[in-house]
Amino acid sequence: ADLREARFDDAELEGALFQQCELARAGLDAVALRGVKLQGIDLRQLAPTALRLLRCRVVGCDLGGLDLSGADVTDSVFFDCRLAEASLHGARLEDAELGECDRGGADLREVRASRASFGNANLVGARLGGAELRAASFTEARAPRADLAGAALSHTDGDRAQPGGARPP
Repeated sequence: ADLREARFDDAELEGALFQQCELARAGLDAVALRGVKLQGIDLRQLAPTALRLLRCRVVGCDLGGLDLSGADVTDSVFFDCRLAEASLHGARLEDAELGECDRGGADLREVRASRASFGNANLVGARLGGAELRAASFTEARAPRADLAGAALSHTDGDRAQPGGARPP
């Protein structure tokens, strides 16, 4: 479907499926997505503000360089997505799973993540300064050159994580 430049501002979308559709420059200001599935979509040209994702699945999407600052992501799964150079600065990640995703160079500063899973993730050069990570899982994550300066980690596991030069908090 061609949804380029469609306006979803202030909308609440529930149970929708967006699969291999064109969303370039669609308006997503103050949008709440509940139980929505996004699959195989290039989302790099979006500029959402005050985005909320609740119980969503984002699979095989390209979010590289996307600004998701301040987003509220709860009980949602990102799988096999590209988040390299994306900004999640100040985002809230509650019970979120970001497995098998490339987050190299991502801006995760001041992220508030409780029970979030970064399993088998590429966090090469990711910036996590000032992040609050509570009960987060980094099982088998790769994090060379990640910056954890000022991050607060509590009850966080790193089983088989490969820090490879991560700068400690």
